[in-house]
Amino acid sequence: MPEVIKPSNRPNEEYKILQLLGKGGFGTCFKVENQVGEVFALKAIEKQAFGQNLDEVLNEANIHFKLKHPHIVNLYDVFDDSDYVYFRMELCSNQSLFDMVVNRGELTESEVRLYMIQIIDAVGYMHENNIMHRDLKLENIFLSKDLDLKIGDFGLSTELNSTERKRNACGTLPYMAPEILTPKVGYRFEADIWAIGVIMYAMLFGSMPFGRNTDSMLVDQILNADFEFPSDVEVSHTAKNLISAILNPEYGARLTLSEIRRHFFFRGPTPVQLPISALETAPNFEVISKSEVWAYVHKDHPIVTKSEIQKFLFGSL
Repeated sequence: MPEVIKPSNRPNEEYKILQLLGKGGFGTCFKVENQVGEVFALKAIEKQAFGQNLDEVLNEANIHFKLKHPHIVNLYDVFDDSDYVYFRMELCSNQSLFDMVVNRGELTESEVRLYMIQIIDAVGYMHENNIMHRDLKLENIFLSKDLDLKIGDFGLSTELNSTERKRNACGTLPYMAPEILTPKVGYRFEADIWAIGVIMYAMLFGSMPFGRNTDSMLVDQILNADFEFPSDVEVSHTAKNLISAILNPEYGARLTLSEIRRHFFFRGPTPVQLPISALETAPNFEVISKSEVWAYVHKDHPIVTKSEIQKFLFGSL
């Protein structure tokens, strides 16, 4: 990989590699700077590695270009040179939700409420546009400079018509829904919802609900929704109830996104933004600014009464 990337047929455009961000099965991602000082994430996919995967690369680009949402990584451009195809994307400067969970062990319920709202909003937007992600996981959810979530990596995504059921198993096994592992049944958007349940569990407990030693044991565990809640992590009954309702092995009985959003879990305190320190330590939510109180109210979170707001704004609590 050259230190400076020069797109074919664009003589006035170049990108200097600043940092390796990560490697995956579908390419390598770099932090780059263009000739006018703008910084982006650049995903490089080697042409020699395409093989039969050219259609998958084109599919990823076509789907990602269609998605414009505050909690989805922006794809700005696709170009190539003699050796690589490049995706120029929005830079998420605080790594991924996976890194945050690894650093912290587990997140607070207030943080999980905020992040679940953002995930549900983004996935709901995808599904409204007939797009199924098929690889929702901690590693594919990135953190912006303000610690907002951004869903990325659409390499396995697909568009569904009104009745179509996919039957080819794909994704990351610990996040796969039972119906993905049952080809005769097939799967639709409910499989993405199952993955959201796995993500919620991982955020709250710092571990995975399904994680047996061998793939065959893991598949059996998923098919039977055989998971437990760790006793050494304090999590509310309400949060556990929601996880159990999402991780229902019967896809027809699984909660919809709107039903998840209406669950009692979301009536708890919800921050409007997390401090950068949340990457390493749990935030202190004891101190809430006046603007944050009003933001809670306008976002329809019933966490304070009118009298409590008045006391906070005009007198000490």
